[in-house]
Amino acid sequence: MKKIFSWWAIIFAIIAGLIILLVPDPAEKSNTLGGLGLAAIISLFFVIKSLNDQWSGTITEIKTEKKYQADDDGGETYDVDYAYIKLDNGKIKKMKSKKDWQVGDHLEKRRGQADVEVTR
Repeated sequence: MKKIFSWWAIIFAIIAGLIILLVPDPAEKSNTLGGLGLAAIISLFFVIKSLNDQWSGTITEIKTEKKYQADDDGGETYDVDYAYIKLDNGKIKKMKSKKDWQVGDHLEKRRGQADVEVTR
């Protein structure tokens, strides 16, 4: 967990350093650093939320859904695989499926880890 927080701090410190070096106007620099600080706080919230998350369950279904992404050229439709996971508490969780996941796999997300483990 310390490794993730270290990387988070290093990334935002590098961005802040680049802003300090490359933005000449003091008012613009102040506004930009303020926005970066807000972005850092928001991202820290999501990092902590992700690391504190803990669950386990079994994949009951993998579905391919079509997603549309609009852009300047009119957009593009692409396929996204979603795994439906029946958690140990009975709830259903939907998340993007990884390529090696299969129906029946038991997944576990441990507190303090960023990734989901497959325990077949």
